[in-house]
Amino acid sequence: MSSKLSLVVMLIFILSSPIIGQKQDSLKHQSVYKVNHKIEIGISVVGLLTLPQLYRISDKNASLSENDVLKLSPSDVNAFDRPVLNYSEKDYEKAQDISDNLMTGTILASALLFLDKEIRDDWLDIVAMFGEAHLAGTMLHQVSVFSVRRARPLAYNTNLPMDMRTGENMSNSFYSGHTSTTAISSFFIAKVYCDYHHLSTWQKIGIYAAATIPPATTGYYRMKAGKHFRTDVLMGLFMGAATGILVPEFHKRKDHSLTVLPIYNNGVLGATACLKI
Repeated sequence: MSSKLSLVVMLIFILSSPIIGQKQDSLKHQSVYKVNHKIEIGISVVGLLTLPQLYRISDKNASLSENDVLKLSPSDVNAFDRPVLNYSEKDYEKAQDISDNLMTGTILASALLFLDKEIRDDWLDIVAMFGEAHLAGTMLHQVSVFSVRRARPLAYNTNLPMDMRTGENMSNSFYSGHTSTTAISSFFIAKVYCDYHHLSTWQKIGIYAAATIPPATTGYYRMKAGKHFRTDVLMGLFMGAATGILVPEFHKRKDHSLTVLPIYNNGVLGATACLKI
């Protein structure tokens, strides 16, 4: 994942406003979510604008020297991840392009939510949460790559020249930022759509199953590109899905109500209470 992410997400912020118009009067319409627009959008914008610098620091911190590469051995890679080392370097460039396009395309696909009138009425809430979700996901990813030093699969490939196996951005394999970013977008779309519609359990299962396809495919091509191992991709999918679901869930208006009814039976006066959460 690169600083292009912040630019794409910022594009969503900019393009959404003029296209989908003004929010309806709050007296006529109450959003599914409760969002403090000034504070939360402000935090998201400032955070996303600082990401390019954070990526530069992260990439430099994740460097590999020739001495580091010479110490790498496929036998040190666990059995589950080791098959990724067998992918051919001939497919690296094409797989890289496909994974980049899948990630960017899924981010942009979030705008499809606004085809739904109910969701479109709450566009500012959706845009604010979308920015927050990606900012939160990126910060979690950066914590991981700063604290876990793991060489990318291509660093093990002896068919590549040493200058392609060394340098910056080479020891931050865990976990996959492309997969995580794609999962944030696809599961955010699924979560918001489900929150606005009364769907059956099976319908929701189908929507979330479909949301798994873009990040899973992105993860596959990240492995084909020599960038990540299986566990990197699986963790990226999990972290991204959790972020894409939990950010809207934390903002969702909860219907908390307490009902108290008097009871009189055989001369005994009392009350019953029911708390709806």
